[in-house]
Amino acid sequence: MTQIDAEYVRLLNGIKKLLHARSTAFGCDISDHSIRFAALGQEGDHLTLKSFGMHMLPEGVIVNGEVRDAMGLVQHLREASAALKGQRLHTPFVVASLPDPQCFLRIVQLPKISDEEIPKALMAEIEANIPLSLSDVYYEWESAPAAGDQDHLDVLVAVAPKVLVDQYVLAYDAAGLKPVAFEVDALSAARSTIPFQDHHERPLMLIDVAFHRATFLIFANGMVRFTASIPLKAVNATEAEIKELVKLLAAQVRPYMEFFSTHATHTHLPFTEIQQILISGDDFHGSSLATGLSVALGIPVQLANPWVNILKPPLQEVPMLPYKESLGYATVLGLALRAHHEFSD
Repeated sequence: MTQIDAEYVRLLNGIKKLLHARSTAFGCDISDHSIRFAALGQEGDHLTLKSFGMHMLPEGVIVNGEVRDAMGLVQHLREASAALKGQRLHTPFVVASLPDPQCFLRIVQLPKISDEEIPKALMAEIEANIPLSLSDVYYEWESAPAAGDQDHLDVLVAVAPKVLVDQYVLAYDAAGLKPVAFEVDALSAARSTIPFQDHHERPLMLIDVAFHRATFLIFANGMVRFTASIPLKAVNATEAEIKELVKLLAAQVRPYMEFFSTHATHTHLPFTEIQQILISGDDFHGSSLATGLSVALGIPVQLANPWVNILKPPLQEVPMLPYKESLGYATVLGLALRAHHEFSD
């Protein structure tokens, strides 16, 4: 073992001791217009919401996911964490979101190799498929469930520019918070809205509609297979604006669905067409957006349930956070789920 290897092992052991010593972790989702927190706790066989909150960001602090006013973000993080509803947070450890437009998600095919061999094999794939140098990015990966006698591995790799991640790390640290993991926000939204028990069912699409952008993801055979996002202008709940939003989203969805149906062989499922769409996001759309999209696309479209993997069925809200309001918390609830499952005592 070289000196560098030995120092790396000592560093990893130190991180493991640090993480083992903490009480738990919570989720934090930062977008262009808001900061959201959520922390979960165990209640019998199911989870419950312990604390949460939303803090609006002024224009210019975050622009298209990039930190433009670092000191302003630090101050707003402090204010947001000090004004949570529910229980007080007793830990600085956070699982944090990264903006989908600034990151890269790819499905990579690899030969059948061990998990230990995957990181090295991914390096060449990342350099070939991502318009950034390997030295300038952070990445993580997960492999899809094996299906039948397939002769390869399907691996989802998420790549984020180091300069982007480091901006957020510095802001969290200055606010007294300690990130233990970062995750592309589309993956977090999928974790909270797609039932765990349905991971091997028909492909579906989730559309997350925020104040400033809409994110589209396709989920099939236990994994996110496709993501894309588009900017949005502020939309109110007037009938005319909802109709325009329906037209805009439908125009995006159709080619995404067609692309997936022609590239769906690697999902190893008998179904190649998306036959269901879920909608989450900020509550300016309501059920009228789902109804309009269903008519425009000719397939079932319904509002998602961001509690489906948290609360005991058939519950889909808690007294502190009503269902319609919780639709805007899909991403941060997904982050809180990861925090609870991976970083709790």
